[in-house]
Amino acid sequence: MDKMNTLHISIVFSLMYLVRLREMGFPNTKDFFEQYVDRSQYLVMKGAIIDSPSVLHWNKDDYFLKMPEAWTTWFQMIVTKKFNDTISFRTFLELYEDYSLSLVEHVPAIMMTDICLPKPLHCKPILKSLYDHAISFGYEVKTGPLRSDKELMTCQSAGESQVVLVSKNDKEQLGLSGEDLFHMNTSSLRLYKEDLTPGDCIYIPHDWLYSRQSVSRSISFDISWEPNVKIGNGVCDSKQQQTPLFINKIKFKVLDRDWTLDKNKWFNHFVTYLENQDYSYEQFENRLKHDKTMFANLVNWTEECSEIAKELFPMLDINKDGRFSKKDLNSLIPVILEAIRGSVQDRILDFQDIINDQQLQIGGKTENLVVPEYMKEYTESIQRIIQQTASQMEATQQMMDKVQPQLSQMQKQYKDIQKAKDELLKYDQSIEQKKQKKRKDKKEKEKPKGPQMTSGKRRDEL
Repeated sequence: MDKMNTLHISIVFSLMYLVRLREMGFPNTKDFFEQYVDRSQYLVMKGAIIDSPSVLHWNKDDYFLKMPEAWTTWFQMIVTKKFNDTISFRTFLELYEDYSLSLVEHVPAIMMTDICLPKPLHCKPILKSLYDHAISFGYEVKTGPLRSDKELMTCQSAGESQVVLVSKNDKEQLGLSGEDLFHMNTSSLRLYKEDLTPGDCIYIPHDWLYSRQSVSRSISFDISWEPNVKIGNGVCDSKQQQTPLFINKIKFKVLDRDWTLDKNKWFNHFVTYLENQDYSYEQFENRLKHDKTMFANLVNWTEECSEIAKELFPMLDINKDGRFSKKDLNSLIPVILEAIRGSVQDRILDFQDIINDQQLQIGGKTENLVVPEYMKEYTESIQRIIQQTASQMEATQQMMDKVQPQLSQMQKQYKDIQKAKDELLKYDQSIEQKKQKKRKDKKEKEKPKGPQMTSGKRRDEL
């Protein structure tokens, strides 16, 4: 009977342990940290992001291929052993299945607007400690074994993947030899294997060892934050978790905000023209005239507008074949876009001036076609730096005022020491001169008097 009771208790505890590793959806912030993060216990959250844009949209590549930004987002990638190049996101989408390519790096701006921060992280102390983000996108993606010194949340947006984990205590037996965790043959380690499907997230404690792999098309993203975050009672309001918080609006410690979409806004807008056709100049000008995004407040299309359009068209006709088409986008590389971006925006500003002049004539409102958000933030950052520098200079001056008497005393002591060194040097020089004079006098005294036989001379020459 005792053995049966023991077995029963063992089974119950085992089941409780397994249940403890999985939850449906996200736990609230307090429970998540107290029960898992603080205890360094991994957790699988089934269906936690099932209704997020990344799960709803990323199941097919057509979603990305329709984005104009796919042409103007680039990655450095090894396509084959003989081909290592910078390729656009669109080119990656066209090649990754045939070449088994994997995109593993920071989340590009084109995908950020679809990623919501996992709800347990919607808390001010955690937001301040957010460290990095990453995307894993490809066929047969395999990473690891890896060890992160940060807390990590991985969410599966498309396809399926498997994660193998080794606790920070067990990993000491394994070391960091790079052994494949998926095919290890050992009974000395306890491996945790978890399958992730679209909408699932897994929390991996810092200092654990883990590997990931997929056998088909898979997209997942990672969010990491600094360990040992302390959240007090009442600091994290559950209401904060109700509003989606997209990562393009969040500051991460190791990353500056990616302004790629803002900088390329108008070039990407013209790329949308190419969805169904290409353009001669005449067709391009006609499309511009009916562009309600750009010219909703334009009263009349003038000859000056046509002149600006003539200047704009050659900038978009990159391969110089007289047409604006997808062939131009295939010729596009980062350095070319960087070169023409400013000129395109200048032409947009010229259009803006015409619109504003016409609106002023009819008493309407002026507008700003070029949205310079990144320039505003850049200006604000410069102003903050200037203010910080001014404060530091003021603090430095106050400190200098305090230590000025000590500096004056030190300068006086330095002058006294230098004077003493000069006097000592003069004394040494006088001693050396006296020694030289004594040696010279001694030689003069020892010098023989009268004629002497000299070697090499005949006697009769003496």
